[in-house]
Amino acid sequence: MFSGWRPHLGQQAFLSSRAPVRVLACGRRWGKTEVIAAEIALTLLAGTARQVLLVAPSQEQAMLGFERTLEFLHRAGARPTVRRTPAPTLVLGDARLWARSAARAEQLVNASPYVRMESYSPLVYANLARACHKLGKHAHARRYLEQALKEAQKVARSSNDLSSENWLIRVACDYASLGDHTRALEIAQTMRPNSQLEVLSFILLEKVRTRNPFWRELVW
Repeated sequence: MFSGWRPHLGQQAFLSSRAPVRVLACGRRWGKTEVIAAEIALTLLAGTARQVLLVAPSQEQAMLGFERTLEFLHRAGARPTVRRTPAPTLVLGDARLWARSAARAEQLVNASPYVRMESYSPLVYANLARACHKLGKHAHARRYLEQALKEAQKVARSSNDLSSENWLIRVACDYASLGDHTRALEIAQTMRPNSQLEVLSFILLEKVRTRNPFWRELVW
């Protein structure tokens, strides 16, 4: 893959997965930064116009992944253009990488062309909300969920088929995950009966999951 680097089995599984969302739930010294850098390097080397945003709680942590990605690119014989100040940016052909702390990343995402695309914008804001929630920024998470809701409503209005409510279902379920079942139910009331059932089922499972450790293992 890259000269002098051999991913272990866990890293190989991560790199070979094509799941839209991948989570590394592992301890220290597992090689999280290394495998993320390898994934980014492979993306940049694909020869397509890709935009990659590397986000970490602090700028120092983001730079670890940035420098490791640059090392992998050099091993592959690539010579990207790199700018470290005022904001770390790497350009390889039509592909670009930014490394930002969580707060700066929010500003960059809001300026992204993907946010202006109706089919992508609910996903962008919903993922931002989830990231903020994991970082303990609950006010930010709710703000992004409300933005995701507005974008999801646009998608739902533009089409009459049942799949057009998928984003609304996701936003409602994300609110339930935050513990705001009232808001989740308010959103569900705007949907078709089948979509409402999905949200109600998710809320019930969330209640089961959070109330008892045994139930959490049983349900999940």
